[in-house]
Amino acid sequence: MNDEQINSYIKENFIQMTDGQLAKETGLKIHIIKYKVNKVLKLSRRNLWNDETHQFLIDNYDSMTPKEIAEAIGTSASAVHSKASKLGLTKKLRVKNNAQSLEGEEWKILSFNDKYSISSYGRIKYNKFNSLLNPRGKKGSYLQVEIEYKQYRVHRLVAETFNPNPENKPEVNHDDGDKHNNYATNLIWATNLENIGHAHETGLMRSNHYRSKLSDEEIHEICRMLKEDVKRVTIRKKFNLSPNYTLYRLKRCMVYKDITTQYFKEDE
Repeated sequence: MNDEQINSYIKENFIQMTDGQLAKETGLKIHIIKYKVNKVLKLSRRNLWNDETHQFLIDNYDSMTPKEIAEAIGTSASAVHSKASKLGLTKKLRVKNNAQSLEGEEWKILSFNDKYSISSYGRIKYNKFNSLLNPRGKKGSYLQVEIEYKQYRVHRLVAETFNPNPENKPEVNHDDGDKHNNYATNLIWATNLENIGHAHETGLMRSNHYRSKLSDEEIHEICRMLKEDVKRVTIRKKFNLSPNYTLYRLKRCMVYKDITTQYFKEDE
């Protein structure tokens, strides 16, 4: 291409392409491209952005890729990245949908950051764009959100905002045992012991020898099996005991003494 053809190509493509891409396509060095764009042709990508294109970017940042937005507006993906960053549309704010209130849902501003609000249904939004944050958490683990580069557990934020804690209990239980159900009505303040007890009741934590649900009849049968030298792995399997269940405590009469002493001597 001669100089006139190169200038024409730059005019037609500089909005959709970066300076680096133009340099690659024309075979010119990037500093020459920058000189032509700024000094010779006096082109500017800034003129592209206005209220309409800003709103398009905000409305579609989560549902479209930067490349798709760039093609729709008529600019480059890098320009979309740059403008999104200036508008505060960082990754932590990418959302599944707008924060439209659900029936019975109550919203309150977070006590430690008025840029965000939290609902009684466990949803958190960025107030400026009315956009929902996307909580993360594997199945069986607590959901967390990132707020200004810090991670917060959603259930604690909900409990601290909506559920009074007059006894100043340090932990929060999910009443139904589902760690992803962060409705305020499903959250209960608890002590550590209450939390552990609740975990056993809901099956989130297996019983061990300190909190065994074995009946007296089962203790008798275990003692008889130990007396007959039945393998301990067999006993654990039969009674669905944790591998950490220390059967030797029974055999040495360290627990259930009213029963175990009928079969063994203490410290035997």
